[in-house]
Amino acid sequence: MKKHTVYKTYCIPTGEFYYGKHYTDNPNDSYIGSGSLLHTRIKEFGRDSFIKVVLYIFESDIQSSEVELALINKYIDNPLCMNLSVQSGKTQANAIFSKIHRERLSAAISGTTIKEEHKLSLSIAQKKRFENVEERKKISMKLKGKPQQKKYCPHCDRYIGASNFSRWHGDKCKMKTKNL
Repeated sequence: MKKHTVYKTYCIPTGEFYYGKHYTDNPNDSYIGSGSLLHTRIKEFGRDSFIKVVLYIFESDIQSSEVELALINKYIDNPLCMNLSVQSGKTQANAIFSKIHRERLSAAISGTTIKEEHKLSLSIAQKKRFENVEERKKISMKLKGKPQQKKYCPHCDRYIGASNFSRWHGDKCKMKTKNL
């Protein structure tokens, strides 16, 4: 019967470690993880330089995900931790990256410049995107039903969506001068 495991993989030469979860018939199988930094280290040192230790075995994916995320959250800023984000599974746009990974990303793009002609072509493409009625409907349907964070504007005494708040309310609110 398949089980959900939470494991820790050690890189013997560096002391680095990686937390993950795995759904398997055999908790002691040869799977050692799928993180991108982990795979870089495997290529560098060879698979024999790694040890996987199964920490927990669960019946449900929810339990294993919670424990995995708790462990990653606890160690994400440790320089020896090879987990790059707190997001379980594949890295997504809203994932919370470790401090070390954010620094590496920043260093990778620092000093790069975007040519003016490229900026102009991006601007034109973005404007055309919203000219298309079907594209606007697609975006609208995607956002419908999603709860939006609200912020309170004391000047007009209203709760406003976070994106509109930063643009039109708070210190920029029209009612600010009327209430003084």
